Amino acid sequence: MIILNKSGVCIVENFIPFYHMEKIKTSIQQSIFHLAEAENSMYCVMDDTVYRIIEECQKRIQSIIENQYKCEVHEEECATINKYVPGWHLEEHDDTGKTNSGRESTDFSSIIYFNSDFSGGELNFINKKIRIKPTEGMLVISPATQEYLHEVTPILNGERYTATTFWQEKV
Repeated sequence: MIILNKSGVCIVENFIPFYHMEKIKTSIQQSIFHLAEAENSMYCVMDDTVYRIIEECQKRIQSIIENQYKCEVHEEECATINKYVPGWHLEEHDDTGKTNSGRESTDFSSIIYFNSDFSGGELNFINKKIRIKPTEGMLVISPATQEYLHEVTPILNGERYTATTFWQEKV
């Protein structure tokens, strides 16, 4: 596992091993997705097998955050996989809202990509001049502050599958 740290944005290629990715992709294909609040966005609750894989990933992500950013963060849970379809995008924003477990503020965000067979949907950190084309199994971690304003470019073709977690630093 190689961690690239570009101006505070950590990128881990192949964060999820191939054999786990195959289980996740099979589960995604069999899942029923429900409409989310965000336009052109859907989510599904993970089955038990995928939940255990993601739970193990969460522990590894927590460790990466603590090592890369020299801090301690609360454990968090990631209970859904998100699906985004053509036309979906996110305007420029930061991630300073509540965490997945409802803690009042987010200090770091992480996103795991489960596929790369789509066009568009790139993660663009405006102030850092970092543009990331997601690849299958990739993990991206960043601070949630204004300094790390980001957007997701419109999805042009295909569907984008991710799991996002918001983390709070222990004080």
